[in-house]
Amino acid sequence: MNTLKSFGIQTGLINNGSSASLVLIGNGNSYVAKSNSVSNASNVVEKLFGTAGPDSSFSYTGSELLYKTVTHTATATEDTLLSVFDTPWGDTTLKSAGNLALQVDGKNIAIQITDTETFGSLIDKLEAVGVQASFVGGKLYISEMNGVSILANGTTSSIINPNANIHLAYKSSMDGFMESTSAIVQKTTIVEEKTLSAANYAGLDTQLKTLNITGGTFSIFRNGEKATINVNSDNTFDDLRSQIASRFSDVDLKFEEGKLVIYSKDDDVELQAGTTTDTSNLLAVTGLAEDEEGRSVSARALYCVNESSVLTQTGLFRKGDVKEGTFYVGDQMITITNKSTLSDIISQINSSDTANATAYWDSINGRLVIKSRSTGQAFINIEAGTSNFTDIMGYTETEWYADGSVKKTRMVTDSQNLGENSKVSINGTTYTSTSNILTSDITRIKGLTINLNGVTSGSAVKLTVEKDKETVANSLSDIVDSYNELMKNVDEAVAKDGSLKNQTTLKMLRNQIRSAMMSSIGNASVFKNLDAIGISVTSASANNVSTSNESIINLTFDKDKFLDAYEADSDAVKELLIGTGIKGSSTATDGVFTKVESIVEISLQSVIGYFSIADAAYAREINKIENKIVSGNEAIEKYRARLNKKFNSMDMLISNMQNQYSSFLS
Repeated sequence: MNTLKSFGIQTGLINNGSSASLVLIGNGNSYVAKSNSVSNASNVVEKLFGTAGPDSSFSYTGSELLYKTVTHTATATEDTLLSVFDTPWGDTTLKSAGNLALQVDGKNIAIQITDTETFGSLIDKLEAVGVQASFVGGKLYISEMNGVSILANGTTSSIINPNANIHLAYKSSMDGFMESTSAIVQKTTIVEEKTLSAANYAGLDTQLKTLNITGGTFSIFRNGEKATINVNSDNTFDDLRSQIASRFSDVDLKFEEGKLVIYSKDDDVELQAGTTTDTSNLLAVTGLAEDEEGRSVSARALYCVNESSVLTQTGLFRKGDVKEGTFYVGDQMITITNKSTLSDIISQINSSDTANATAYWDSINGRLVIKSRSTGQAFINIEAGTSNFTDIMGYTETEWYADGSVKKTRMVTDSQNLGENSKVSINGTTYTSTSNILTSDITRIKGLTINLNGVTSGSAVKLTVEKDKETVANSLSDIVDSYNELMKNVDEAVAKDGSLKNQTTLKMLRNQIRSAMMSSIGNASVFKNLDAIGISVTSASANNVSTSNESIINLTFDKDKFLDAYEADSDAVKELLIGTGIKGSSTATDGVFTKVESIVEISLQSVIGYFSIADAAYAREINKIENKIVSGNEAIEKYRARLNKKFNSMDMLISNMQNQYSSFLS
C-alpha cells in the first residue's frame, strides 16, 4: 500500500467483519489499469494473485474520480449555536436545548436553553443569575463559586450527558470549575468537485520555463532569515530544490497533487517566499503563500505543458502520449505531426472557418478549451481521426483496431460547456432562439427586430414600438436632393453644348422620370400627388443655372408639411409613394416611386434597355472609327512605299548622270 501511495495511488483496507475490501483510487498522474484476464477487475488482482485469485468479487470502474470528500474542522466560538453539536444516539438525538437546573447560594434556578442558543448567550444567562462562566479555546467553563452546582434532577439538556458532544463535568484540577471534557470542535464535511486536467502535473524534472518562469532572483525567508536564490529558466525544479537546500539544509521542495510545496523538515520553522525586489516572476506564476502549517504552497496545481510543448513528446498528458495523425473539429481536419506544438493545433482550429470554433490552452486547469463560434445550445462536432489527441484531451472516447484505425468512437458530451438558447416571452408566447437577435421570422412580428441585452428574472420589460417619422422624413429629403442632382446632370449633358446633345432617348428617359414625379395617382385614397405631402415642383431660376438649362425643374421638400401628412395618415403616404399590394400581382397599384422604379428598371435591361442600346451603339461607333484608323494607317503605309520607290529611282538616275559626267570629262 505504501508503494502504491508513492506512485499517487490512494489505498485503503476496509474490514467488514468476516471480509475485507482493498480500495485503490488513481490520483494525479497515476491511474489503475483494467485487468486483461479477470472480468471487472484491475490489473492489481493479477499482480497480487495471478489469474487464479482467491474467492473474491471485484468492482473496477476505470472512471476518474470527479469528487473528493474534505472535512474541515473549526473550534467553536461564543457565536456558535449549541444545537450544531446535538449528538445522534441510537434512535434519538441528544439535544442541547432544554432546562439546565442549577443551585446557586442554596436557591434552585432553571435556565432555559433554546434551539437558537449560542455559547455567548448561554454565558449571559448564567451570569445574570450570579454564575461566573467563560468560553476559552473551545471549552465552556462554569465556576463553582457562590455554591454553584448542577442538578441532574430537573436538567433536560444533554450538556451534562457523558455521551454528548458538549459534556460539562467537574474537574478537581480546575479548583472549583466545571468544564466541557474537550474542546468543542465543529466539523464540516463537504464534497468538492475536482477539475480534471488533460496535462500531467509538473514534477521535479519539469523545466521552469515550461511554466513561463523567467530567470532572475527569488527570495526565501526561514524564520525571518533571507536567502536569495538565482533562478535559471532552463533549470528544473530539482535544480531549484538543490539551490534552496544549499542555503537552508532543512528546507526542501516537493509537489503534492500538482501544487508546489516549499517546507522545512523542522516543524518549528516558518517559511515565507518572495519579495517585491525579486527579479524572477516565480512568485507571480506559482502564487506561493504560507499555509496553516507554515509551509509555502502554490495557489494552484502546476502542469508540465504549455503552448510551446511538442504534442508527441512523452509524459505530457495524464491519459497517455499523443500519436501523430488527424482529428476533426467541426468540418475541419486537423493534422498532428511529430513537430506539431500545442500552439500549432490551436492556430489550425482558430484560423479555420469550417471548424466554427475557437481554442485556447487553459494553463490554470491544464486543459484544452474549445468553444463554438455559434451562439445557442449546440455541441461542437469533435471526432477522433487517426490520432488519439481528442481522447487524451477528454473530448472523445475511442476504441482502436490493432492497425491503429478507429473501431468505435463517441463524443464525451460532459466535456463541453454548452451555451444557452435565448428564451423570451412576448405577450405570453415563449420563443426560443440560438441568437440574441430575434428577427421577425422568429417573433412573427413583421418588420420588428429585438436585440436581447441581458437576463431579467421575475420582471417584464415593456417594449414600445413607434413609427420613426424623423428617419422617414430625412430619407425622403435625401431622395428629393438626389432627384434634383440627377436632373441637373442630365439636362447639362443633353443641352446644345453638352457631351450627349444628340441622345434623344436619354432626353426621353429624363422626361419620363420627371413626368412620373409630377404625376397624380388617380386611385390614391387621400393624397393624390407629391405636393400634397410637401414635395412641390419649382422651375429653376436663371441665377443658379446656365441660360442653356433654364428648363430644369427642381423639387423642394417641406418637412413640416410632410410630417403633418405622415402623422395624419401614414398608410395614405405609403400608398402615394409605393402603391398597394404585392408588386406584379393583379391587385397591385403603383405609387410615384414605383412608377419611377419601373422606368429606371426598363432603361437598365440588358438587351432592350436604353443604356444597353446606347452602349452597343457607342461600341459600333468606336468599331467604325477603329476601322477608319486601320484603313488610314494602311493608306499612309502604301503612300510612303510609293514615295520610297520614287526616291530610290531618282537616286539611281542621279548616280548614273554623275557617272556619265565623269566619263565625259575624262
